Amino acid sequence: MKRNNIKQGFLSLAAACLAFTACTGDFERFNTDPNSAQEVDLKMFITTMQMDAVYSCSGSDTDPNNRYQAAYNLIGDVYAGYMSGTNNWNGGTNTQIYALNGTDWCNVPFSESFTNVMPAWLQLKYAHANGLLNDDIFAVANILKVMSLHRVSDIYGPLPVLHFGETENPYNSQEEGYMHFFETLDSAIAVLKDVVENNPDAKPLEEVDALYHGDYSKWLKLANSVKLRLAMRICYVKPDLAKQYAMEAVRDGVMETADDSALFQSWGSITIINPLEKIWNGYSDTRMGASMDSYLNGYNDPRLPVYFQPVTDGDNKGEYRGVANGMPNPQQDDYKVMSAPNVQEKSPDSPLRWMMASEVAFLRAEGAMRGWTAEMGGTAEEFYNKGIELSVESHNIVRPKFHWSTTLTLSHNEQKVDDIGSEDFISAYDSPGNNSYMMYGYVKGYPLNSLWGFKYGGTWKNADERKENEITKTYVSVSNTDGGARYYDVNHDGVMSREDLIYQGNADPYLYGGLQNTFYIHGFKLGVYFAYSLGGKIYNYSEIYMAGSQFANQYRYMLNAWHPVRNPNSDIPRAGAKSDAALPSDFMIHDASYLRLKNITLSYTFDLKKKCSWMKDLTLSVSGENLFLWKKYNGFDPDVSSEGTSSTLRRMDLGAYPKPRTIIFSLQLRY
Repeated sequence: MKRNNIKQGFLSLAAACLAFTACTGDFERFNTDPNSAQEVDLKMFITTMQMDAVYSCSGSDTDPNNRYQAAYNLIGDVYAGYMSGTNNWNGGTNTQIYALNGTDWCNVPFSESFTNVMPAWLQLKYAHANGLLNDDIFAVANILKVMSLHRVSDIYGPLPVLHFGETENPYNSQEEGYMHFFETLDSAIAVLKDVVENNPDAKPLEEVDALYHGDYSKWLKLANSVKLRLAMRICYVKPDLAKQYAMEAVRDGVMETADDSALFQSWGSITIINPLEKIWNGYSDTRMGASMDSYLNGYNDPRLPVYFQPVTDGDNKGEYRGVANGMPNPQQDDYKVMSAPNVQEKSPDSPLRWMMASEVAFLRAEGAMRGWTAEMGGTAEEFYNKGIELSVESHNIVRPKFHWSTTLTLSHNEQKVDDIGSEDFISAYDSPGNNSYMMYGYVKGYPLNSLWGFKYGGTWKNADERKENEITKTYVSVSNTDGGARYYDVNHDGVMSREDLIYQGNADPYLYGGLQNTFYIHGFKLGVYFAYSLGGKIYNYSEIYMAGSQFANQYRYMLNAWHPVRNPNSDIPRAGAKSDAALPSDFMIHDASYLRLKNITLSYTFDLKKKCSWMKDLTLSVSGENLFLWKKYNGFDPDVSSEGTSSTLRRMDLGAYPKPRTIIFSLQLRY
């Protein structure tokens, strides 16, 4: 280990070392001589910076929890309305009631960065300037510096940034600070791009990096994602520059999947405790804010159970309810039963979320809304939906040799016809034969994928029913014969017409998506994916031919069809009742809900880098597609359409062949 001949900052170096030892149980692993500050492995300062770069983690006992509460929970979570305090701190003058004061409560975010993070960065700066630290490690340090300081700048405005560590270190304007952040990020991005392209397996920070375990490709995505975040924060003051930086960030690669998210959690000998758990559980000092209650419940947001826990007692037990913000004297006992943050103590269960891929998706949605669709790579709607999906993804267990993640996607779309000109309706698809009536069509005020048809009224049982109907005009039919199908006469005019067609439902599901579970175990990767669809209707067009209308294969229920001797009271039309039964009606419309075991994939990767100079790895895999289907539908598959993928002819089943079950074996070789 090299001896560092650094002439400045030994006091801060020693302080940083002391702070770090409080959070690790195996300091000697990284330090051959813990009694000598001059012989500390420089890479350790990456961990020192990480401990307080975004959230307060350094120190012992209650110290990090208290600093986290003052710096982030009260100033950020509570002040913004995400959460609400349940205690009366500082004599009633605190951020809970939007009363900022001059005590150290307001100083903590500044202190975190400038007494904990920046001194460690300064040591790395000195080492880098003296040739004792490689460019790649200093690039990571610079990303951490920007992540720490931009949060502080967003709170305080001007900061002493550009000349930190020098004899004179004046405050810089917020504009100067932000331009420095962009410059610093660009420099780090250039360095890491080169490393990822030319030495992708390099992980010099693996043992000291509790964020990405030394994976520079993910650090590169984080740097670009932070650049995108900062770009969106200057879009009102420097719109052209914001667009340029946002475009550059997306072009160079931002977070796309949940695996890219920056999750700070225990790693090796580094132990991370989530301080938010101490605040809501140990202190009972915070619960869901009333604003979040209003938004999440008001919009039926699927993220609600992901973010918060249900009420534990009282009239609202089992529901999700928040506490009003701004109360000068809240009482803990009154509010501790309300919805608490869904956060556990140990970081594998509740990691500290520095920056999530969901945030990046929402940032790109915002950019697209500003007209930067091409620069962002998609539409605002696409990125918004992607952000919601990523928000509900869970990393259940993360261990060095075992990783289990879950992704739940929930999608809901609504659409309706606003205007069709002077027409009352426009038929998109009619039933076959001489008696053609609308099955799909556009009507103002109804969904685009609306199903239409008659309301089925059973069968004629005898001549007396038909004679009575001449007076009541309850039913209409094509032919008045025993066992023939009849339909409700909606307008009671005794004539079968389009005016008797009624809305039968929407072919679009109310909710659809999937559930993905992925497991990584000692080189094995197992993925299990379920697809689901809830609500929505399907037209079983096949029943026109297979429900007694012709000499063709028939559905099993035709065994119970009307017959003058065997089954005279049946409401299933008699066999051969073509003219009566070949009409669109709710008789042929069914619930299209389903759950499908869509895919199971098992793979194993052999690492060949050390055994073969021209090969990186070999992956063997087996995959099964469309393995099982749970449904209520009487047809083969509710997720089909005989009319292709037309958005206006969804779920029209004319004996469509179901999705095939397939098994695939594959071999992938990387060199």
